[in-house]
Amino acid sequence: TQSTWGTVDCATVSYVCVCLCCCVSVLATASAMATVKADPWSTIPIRNQKYAFEATEMHLGEQSIEELVHFENFPNLEVLWLNGNKLTRITGLDTNFRIKCLYVQNNRLISLKGSLKNFKFLQVLFAGGNQLRDLDANLKFLSRFSFLTHLDLSGNPLSEEPDYRLKVVASIPSLQVFDRHAVTELEREQAVQFMKRESQSDPSTMVVPPAHPSKHRQDTINKQNKKKKKVWQELSAGEKDLFREVGKVRSKMEEQEHRKLEQVYQESMRATNPIPFNTLPLNKTVLETSQRINRRDSEHLNEWEKNELRPIFDKYDKTKTEKARKYQISIEDASNALITDLFRDESCIGKIPVHSESDARSVLESIPKANAAFVNLPEFRRFISELGWRTLDQQTLQERIDNHYKLAKKYEQLNDVAKVKVETTKALRLEGVKDQHLEMTKTVRTTQTPQSADVFTSFTYESRTSNEKWDASKSLTASFRVDTLSLKEFERRHERKVLTRAALSIVARESTSPK
Repeated sequence: TQSTWGTVDCATVSYVCVCLCCCVSVLATASAMATVKADPWSTIPIRNQKYAFEATEMHLGEQSIEELVHFENFPNLEVLWLNGNKLTRITGLDTNFRIKCLYVQNNRLISLKGSLKNFKFLQVLFAGGNQLRDLDANLKFLSRFSFLTHLDLSGNPLSEEPDYRLKVVASIPSLQVFDRHAVTELEREQAVQFMKRESQSDPSTMVVPPAHPSKHRQDTINKQNKKKKKVWQELSAGEKDLFREVGKVRSKMEEQEHRKLEQVYQESMRATNPIPFNTLPLNKTVLETSQRINRRDSEHLNEWEKNELRPIFDKYDKTKTEKARKYQISIEDASNALITDLFRDESCIGKIPVHSESDARSVLESIPKANAAFVNLPEFRRFISELGWRTLDQQTLQERIDNHYKLAKKYEQLNDVAKVKVETTKALRLEGVKDQHLEMTKTVRTTQTPQSADVFTSFTYESRTSNEKWDASKSLTASFRVDTLSLKEFERRHERKVLTRAALSIVARESTSPK
């Protein structure tokens, strides 16, 4: 060829091309020979020993890993995902004996031997899609894992061997799921029968399954029971009678000891003689004050009761379905149906107006209104506040409570949960009103402690007759008598002052001291 560089022959060009091809092939071979190793440190957020020690699950799937290294820093691993790599053997996990779940499907495994023998608590092993062969050798290795419940060997050459599933089920009794299908009792029976036939035909090829842990425990219990029976059978008739008598004597002694302890407890309780709370005298002033407050509350409605009467107002509010709700009802509905509902106690507050229906209408008419034809919500609240109220008597309350419970039971049979809840709530509300009314009617107990007095009798009996002495002693006793209540009141006030001073000194000390 002719160019600016001069004439270049074809031999030189071909030589250069051959050299370039050789370099490319050498580089490709070197890169292919480099082994991809696992990097467990890349799975934790911070690379330190603390996080490595606390790691219990690790995902290293689909990373073309060929060798497992640096797993000795992760001793508490329990779940390990190595699926979709290029592993040929399971090595480098000798220190990770706590692994319970291992996922190594879709690799290039040719054997399960290696670090897997150290996993004494292995429960799940997914090894499908590999190059595992020789089913008998692998079953002999897997039969040592007593806790293995989930196993997957599908997609391996050994899965094409005859009677593959029956052999695996017979060799590993603890299996519950094999090749993603549950192991049934029928399959277990068929596997046992198959192994019996195999052992009869060729005993040397039989794979002996390990004893199931529960079966081993049962055999141990049976042996202990047999030993006990043998010991009992060796006893003579006289010895048996003696043991029976010993048992009777022991039970009698225990019963006597229990009676003694109970008697000691009763005597100690009788000695202490605690005063029942119901017999203690009540403070007359406190009780009368609380009753006066309760009577005042019973004659008027509190805020909670006013809010409970709101549904009656909403019942006759014809503007509640409109977008711009006005919260008002017509004067006709308020004067007739609404007042009737108040006297029926439809909201179950346990109170009804004291006045008659005609008086209630006159009270409603006397209230100033923004519109003479309607009653809005604030006017309704003012109306129920000005009415006088009284609590229903005990008999009426009990009848209404029973009626609501009957309705709740009826709706329960009809499976109407919402109505059952409504009726039960009403009954419970009325029960609360009934209990409150009983507290209001409580009277002061007559069992009061005798009032004591401090008496000073200082006088002489010289030149006085007996009657004069008696009159003098009575007058002096009356003059020097000090009321105990006033003395106790003085002591109580003094103690309150002392406690107040102590509290103030503590607060001052804490405010000046450093935190």
